[in-house]
Amino acid sequence: MYRADVLGSLLRPAYLAEGREKYQAGQMSDEDFKQLEDRAVDEAIALQERAGVDVVTDGEMRRFTFFDQFTAALEGVSHQEGEAVPFHSEPGKVDVDFHSPVSVTEKVKRKRMLSPEEFEYAKERATKPVKVTLPSPLMFFTMWSPTHSSAAYDDPFELFADGVELVREEARALADLGCEYIQIDAPDFGQLVEDSERERWERLGIPVSRVIGLTWIVSGLLAGLAGVLAGLVEYSFDPNFGFQLLLPIFAAVVLGGIGSVYGALLGGLVLGVAMELSTWSGFAGGVNPTYKPVVAFVVLTLALLVRPQGLFGRATLA
Repeated sequence: MYRADVLGSLLRPAYLAEGREKYQAGQMSDEDFKQLEDRAVDEAIALQERAGVDVVTDGEMRRFTFFDQFTAALEGVSHQEGEAVPFHSEPGKVDVDFHSPVSVTEKVKRKRMLSPEEFEYAKERATKPVKVTLPSPLMFFTMWSPTHSSAAYDDPFELFADGVELVREEARALADLGCEYIQIDAPDFGQLVEDSERERWERLGIPVSRVIGLTWIVSGLLAGLAGVLAGLVEYSFDPNFGFQLLLPIFAAVVLGGIGSVYGALLGGLVLGVAMELSTWSGFAGGVNPTYKPVVAFVVLTLALLVRPQGLFGRATLA
């Protein structure tokens, strides 16, 4: 298992950014611009290997956006600016309004694959495993416009389905080349925790209830598959297996504060450390591992006696 790697893109060097501007203006040949990209990729790989990460990327130096597989390698998109996607650092404060440079105007079809070319070049120069990033099919929502896209797709979910097939084909081509680490970027479900984002998706004609419903179905299927695989690893199938996992998870959520994502993360960390430390012989002689869930609830009880709303929860008055 890889423990440390770069999420995806690295900062483009100034010479590459300037070269891209000249190339797009017709002031640089394909060959000269390719040499700049190669240089930037070589430097990105060398930087990561010097840093000692376990797996490297090409820094996405050949891409204008991280989802160029959709914006630059497909037919069916045109240079109609997409709907605004607001980014903010604080609630109510919009720092940047991102617009996709293109919108879907016809049925999407592949012109060429970008990722296999990226992988083959990086693989020849890297001494460590190479990761390739692919955009989530849901990134098409940034390119979906009720004005420009409806003629091609009555239902945006049909566009997402075509996107799934495009990503699957590219992933299969990478696997055939020997790529063992493919990362799917920006599934975008996290946006739906915010009221303004749910309202924006609805305005675009993308029913949030349908997205959430499908997500629950897929998540349930994956959770069931994970349970089967976990049983195979443990060499046993126990009717209470899922319940044993659920209890500490429930305790972590309550400890962190109901409704707080960061609280749940911290609660899980606190309980996990407490449960593992409890079995250490240097800690009060250690307890039987069977009683680790009991330790979790003891920690939860003590914490709630001090802070009933949880670590990140907010106290409310009835």
